[in-house]
Amino acid sequence: MELHDDVEPSVNPWTIRQAIVYQKFDIGGLKSNLIFVRLSTAMHDALQDVFQENQSLDQTSEFVSQWENIHILCLRTLNDNWRQYINYLDAEVSDIVSRSSKRSCAHH
Repeated sequence: MELHDDVEPSVNPWTIRQAIVYQKFDIGGLKSNLIFVRLSTAMHDALQDVFQENQSLDQTSEFVSQWENIHILCLRTLNDNWRQYINYLDAEVSDIVSRSSKRSCAHH
């Protein structure tokens, strides 16, 4: 889940981000080619953190040579923002219920 930056106030500001992570892994040479498309902000930040922590080329190569590391990182970022999104939905439902009860009270 991610917030839209360019949404009108009356529109749901949240979106489910669909990303692509393509990996071609050469088991013999322990080389990996990766293509990322439309990463979430959380995944982008997590990748940036990993590469900043592993500043040498050898450390970065070691991280990427373990083919599952990138996918584990992706999975770890999936739950980011869900609590905020659910809180947003809860507030929207509460607002609808509140407006509905005010209208029904006004008609009686």
